Amino acid sequence: MNASLMELEGKTALVTGSTSGIGKATASALARLGATVIVTGRDAERGARVVKEIADDGGSARFVAADLSDPGKVAQLAQEAGDVDILVNNAGRSWFGPTAPATPPSMPTRLSQDQESASTGSPRARPSKTGCTST
Repeated sequence: MNASLMELEGKTALVTGSTSGIGKATASALARLGATVIVTGRDAERGARVVKEIADDGGSARFVAADLSDPGKVAQLAQEAGDVDILVNNAGRSWFGPTAPATPPSMPTRLSQDQESASTGSPRARPSKTGCTST
């Protein structure tokens, strides 16, 4: 890793929904900048792959399983994560298919879960001594 890119060295970043897509890319980018990353998601196998990819690239990461549609799991994630400096609320549910057949109740349910995971996760983040940056 390039020493000039270590601006987040000593910081801990929690990225929800970081086992794929934008969350995975964000976790990898934060690790390249020197942060220790807590990778989260529902799938432990995918989480392990992301942690390995970050480590293979010279970064530091660990995985904590969490289904953020369950408030109890959000509390457990906060406990297991410990103090964080950077919180990226990225977790969300996706629909892979045409939107036309989405039934009226299904869309609000997905949107509600996405909003709930962000609103219940942020207040539970325990800021480090230097403060917590939430995005």
